[in-house]
Amino acid sequence: MNRIKELIVFSLLIGVVAILLYDSLLAVIPLFILYPGFIKVIKRSESAKRDLRVSKEFIVFLTSMSGALNAGYALENTLEIIRDDLDKEFTSNSILAKECDSAINMISLKISFGKVINDMAKGLNNKDIDTFAEVLSISKNVGGDLIEMIDLTINQVKDRIETNEDIAILVSAKKLEKNIMLMVPFFMIAFLRMSNPGYLNPLYKNAFGIIVMSVCLMVIIICYIISEKIVDIRV
Repeated sequence: MNRIKELIVFSLLIGVVAILLYDSLLAVIPLFILYPGFIKVIKRSESAKRDLRVSKEFIVFLTSMSGALNAGYALENTLEIIRDDLDKEFTSNSILAKECDSAINMISLKISFGKVINDMAKGLNNKDIDTFAEVLSISKNVGGDLIEMIDLTINQVKDRIETNEDIAILVSAKKLEKNIMLMVPFFMIAFLRMSNPGYLNPLYKNAFGIIVMSVCLMVIIICYIISEKIVDIRV
């Protein structure tokens, strides 16, 4: 979601909140204090999706590397093959294919393969690539069958992704319940305003009502934060 879309969506959300809780669009102005939190939520969601995408691409990355090593290629020469395989699998949208291009350039400057992978892991902040960087370091320092280590890493990444997907399925119903419960206060206010327009008038256009509605909004936000932490289960 780009910045313009984020701003439009946020403006619509706080517009609805301003009308329901304060009966005034002017309340949108102070409610913009919530914008950084909204952006943080969006970025966290996008980061989780990107991290999952990178992990799935990394399985192809490692599988291609293992095949190239079995075919007799040197470790440094596997990157071009990996990049081509990633392009075939994910067309032109591969994140790791772009990283491979950068890594190939670094290798051409005589930078060690281990450092290239370490830099990739730091840049992408992905735990699976971090694990592989450690595997490379162990293989270099104490020896061992690198291909076997790569295959073990592939299985670990697959197991982690499958476990996270199973967890996501198990908690999906709870997430839906959470979202419904958080929306209930707004639905109740909307229902009361439509069924009996004057019923909530004592809570509008006065200091007491503003304080009450603001406290309610704070409670809803706190409940959202706590509930997100409860259902955010990943391995």
